[in-house]
Amino acid sequence: MVPIYLIHPIVVHFPIVLFILVLVFDAIILVRGGDLAARTTLATTAFWLTWAGVVAATAAAGFGVIAMNHAATAGFPTDHIYEHAGYARITQIIFIALAIALSLLRWRKIATTGIRAGLVTLVVLVGVIYVGLTAYHGGHLVYEMGVNVQGVTPAMAHDLARQHEHEHGDDHDHEHASPEPQ
Repeated sequence: MVPIYLIHPIVVHFPIVLFILVLVFDAIILVRGGDLAARTTLATTAFWLTWAGVVAATAAAGFGVIAMNHAATAGFPTDHIYEHAGYARITQIIFIALAIALSLLRWRKIATTGIRAGLVTLVVLVGVIYVGLTAYHGGHLVYEMGVNVQGVTPAMAHDLARQHEHEHGDDHDHEHASPEPQ
């Protein structure tokens, strides 16, 4: 059986895909001059994909808290974890606000075309950019620091975090050696 703290990396892929699909569907509707709040097949699909993404993101966030607590208890450095969680929180807020706004627009039968549709699609694009930033920082935790990866100790993760900060920090005063040609 999968330990509960390892469920986060399993479920996190669902909101990523769902939110990207929302952007694709909204862009198609926008290019066709359609109404994002209409009860057409495409607009309704985009609407429910938004809500499905919100539910999936909420589940991923819940399991993310469990994974974060496990990592912190095990002694992994938490600054990068909190950075990842911060991006995830912003992403979730964007899409929750969007889902609520679209629900109100559909309920009140307010046309979402033209500039209004462009603004909604822009919000989706910003949300998807935050999805990418969240994924990048999550990938850094796993692939560069080994957080919650079997066989990686917190001491190893601390060393990797310090090495990463040194490599990417602006406050050092020496040149890095060029890698040897192979």
